[in-house]
Amino acid sequence: MKTIIILLFFALQVNCIAQYDTLYIKPDIESGKDAMIYHQYPSTNFGTYEEFSCATWTSGGNPTVLRSLICFPLSALPAGSTILKANLHLWVWAYSYNWNGNPLTGDNTFTLNRITEDWDASTVTWNNAPTFDNANMVTVPAISSPTTKKVINVTDLIVDQYTNPLNNYGMLIKCVDEVNYYIVAAFASSDNATDSLHPMLEIIYTGSSSIGETDLGAEVSVYPNPASSFLMIDCPASIQVSEIIIEDFSGRVVYREQSPDLKKCIDLSGLNSGEYLIRIIASEGQALKTIIIE
Repeated sequence: MKTIIILLFFALQVNCIAQYDTLYIKPDIESGKDAMIYHQYPSTNFGTYEEFSCATWTSGGNPTVLRSLICFPLSALPAGSTILKANLHLWVWAYSYNWNGNPLTGDNTFTLNRITEDWDASTVTWNNAPTFDNANMVTVPAISSPTTKKVINVTDLIVDQYTNPLNNYGMLIKCVDEVNYYIVAAFASSDNATDSLHPMLEIIYTGSSSIGETDLGAEVSVYPNPASSFLMIDCPASIQVSEIIIEDFSGRVVYREQSPDLKKCIDLSGLNSGEYLIRIIASEGQALKTIIIE
């Protein structure tokens, strides 16, 4: 029986300001869609391999490259949802050779790229691998030690998959340096014998039933993003802003101002670094934005 573990949490503050849901998608061995493709064995399918990796290595003295593909089903997201944040959770599959140190000698910085063609985990190989591009590409800095888990912000890639499903079929992981070796970043796949190590996608979102108002996101500008010392909010004269609220993703309100100016500069010096949700509430509706404070 195919099983996808989907956990749904609803966050609602008593004063009804913070309102969003969190969805966790963690496919099992049968339902997971991920696979490695291996340059050394271009016609072999590795769709049931326990490892989800990218690497440049040698095999029998010959240089070779490994990449991996993954796609999470988004069918559990309600129609009309707005994705605020998406994190990819990958658990290290830590063979002794997989991380910096002997004999790994290269920089294992890797990217997550958008896959632009459909593919089948049970048949995909190096030779028939789908195309991919750099749209919303995520670069993951080198990992110097086998930490238990890597959490990667893939918000733009998942938003694109949700809103543009005919041009987005998941993510491809590849090393930035595919010329030099020995380089590898290795994680567990959904075929790993240890269920707790399977890749997981965490999505924080608001549904149409949560907002219940006109989305003003396209009319409101919030910049710079990322921000450090200040944040600018520009609202057109056509809307009547009643309140600006900034909250963290636990639902805690860290800033609130009523009847603000249409062009507002917010001092961020008292806020910790991290990701926040900003809510601009007007009589015509509201705008939701995610911001990063460095």
